[in-house]
Amino acid sequence: MVKDQNICYCKNVTKKDIIEAIKNGAETLSDIQKTTSAYTGSDCETLNPKGRSCNVDIFQILKEYFDDISSCPCCRH
Repeated sequence: MVKDQNICYCKNVTKKDIIEAIKNGAETLSDIQKTTSAYTGSDCETLNPKGRSCNVDIFQILKEYFDDISSCPCCRH
């Protein structure tokens, strides 16, 4: 995944934006939502060429940075 690749098509959030949020303390999907607005739109499945919500890609990025991501990367429980 390229760093400037668009992850959230609804809010035009890139992988670079999400990585920056993680470097600034974001650890969960909720943190990413608050700091970048990613995964807060309503047209992901329509706008995303993959035809799915961006949360899947956000979880993948979180897993790259946090080894202890469990089955619930929303809240890290």
